[in-house]
Amino acid sequence: METYYIFCEGKKTEPNYFEGFVRYADPEQVKINCFGPGKETLRILEFAQNYIRKNEIKQSHIWLVFDRDDFVAKNFDETIQKVKELDQKRKGGNTYRCARSNECFELWILLHFSYYQTLFHRDEYIRLLKKIFRKHGYFSYQKKQRDLFEIVLKIGDPHLAVQSATKLALQQQKKRPSQARPCTYIFELVLELACYLPEEMRARF
Repeated sequence: METYYIFCEGKKTEPNYFEGFVRYADPEQVKINCFGPGKETLRILEFAQNYIRKNEIKQSHIWLVFDRDDFVAKNFDETIQKVKELDQKRKGGNTYRCARSNECFELWILLHFSYYQTLFHRDEYIRLLKKIFRKHGYFSYQKKQRDLFEIVLKIGDPHLAVQSATKLALQQQKKRPSQARPCTYIFELVLELACYLPEEMRARF
């Protein structure tokens, strides 16, 4: 049995998306815990560490999900470096990874529909998603949609998103994380979690 603890910077969007994996993953193979405390970069790391320490969590996969947004570049880069250092120590048998986006999580959702390498402000990503969702018969894209995972799986192409995100990551890999944009590493966490989905869903990734 594998155990995941996912700590998201956002209170709604990211947790709503990853809760989809909680709903469909095989409970006999994996336990996925998702949190959305709504704290930025370094604060989300502190929150995660306190939670792990308080609850004596061991032998688990710890993931931090956060965006660059308008946060201080130094804090963004520092958080990523600290996560790498924690992973090297493997204290308590825990692994530590971060699924970061620069500049926002919506880039990952948008990549389900087309490959985007032009740098947009996050407001433009949201505008494009609203247009796409309306095209497919949904009222609009909303950050608080509880069924975000199901909608994206239905009208989007997860495999395309993984391919596109991987391509962007390779293009930006020589830059500092805060300067690497557009870029999202959500695909790394998604690929791990997709392994526990039913076969017909898993094949979509």
